[in-house]
Amino acid sequence: MRKGIRVTFQKLKRMVCSGGFWISVVLIFIITITTEAYTHFDGSQYSLLTILFHFDENARIQNNMNAQSKITLLQVSFTMYGMLFSSMAYASVLCEEQKHGICRYMLIKEGMWTHILSNAFATMLASGLVFVVGSVVTEIFILWNYPLMSEIDGYALESWLTYNAKHAPWLYEMLGEMATFAQLLLGVFLYGTFCGFLGFICSAFFSNVYLLTCIPYFFGYSYYSITQAIEARALEGNLPMECLQLMYTYVSPGSYMSYWSYKDSLWANMLVFIFVWVMGIGIHKMCLEKRADCGGI
Repeated sequence: MRKGIRVTFQKLKRMVCSGGFWISVVLIFIITITTEAYTHFDGSQYSLLTILFHFDENARIQNNMNAQSKITLLQVSFTMYGMLFSSMAYASVLCEEQKHGICRYMLIKEGMWTHILSNAFATMLASGLVFVVGSVVTEIFILWNYPLMSEIDGYALESWLTYNAKHAPWLYEMLGEMATFAQLLLGVFLYGTFCGFLGFICSAFFSNVYLLTCIPYFFGYSYYSITQAIEARALEGNLPMECLQLMYTYVSPGSYMSYWSYKDSLWANMLVFIFVWVMGIGIHKMCLEKRADCGGI
């Protein structure tokens, strides 16, 4: 047990120190601040960055451009690019062992199950941490440039706190309106740990960093496009609303980011979370046993 924890944290440290992890953090920040964040009455659209050039502090307050509403842009970018961000955090480390031909040595040193489980947990944690670090950097930027809701509308803040405090009253008692940002960090961490499963499965078959990055991104973006199309058709009346409800409840990984308000969806997706990671561990076990039998490690 102690050996497994030590090996897991050694691999996690390598992942966090890798260039891919920090490139992913930078991408999270850049994509979020350049995403559409405000539409003016004349039809002009502004991102978090361009708002700062076109609206002074008083204008941002008058137009209710508060920090709480702007952090939701992280959820939009994560839903679209989540698989890409997570896979960049760990791809290079997972490929190293196969590229350098030291997998057999690692299995002898660590043992089959310790090797597989340490890779799985390190991948899971690195995927969650890259979302958290990217979110913290973006939250600092938003808090630095946008007013809190309390600075704009005390009544709106009271309603906001009353609604959100139902789900985590102890957190709001401790942090007040800043609890919204803490909830987001926990939510994106859960979502990140989910997104890491596909790249982990792919690492059982490929040792190419680009494949481990592109394949998860392809599936993640395809999933996002399909769900957006289903949502649009349901809202237009071309599909029954029950389809939309089922999609939000059972096939919506984004519910991890809103775990405090979509509890039914969260429990359904937690079962999916357990299933995909157990499946990934099982696939790695079968692949390593097969390669060991054939002398391919």
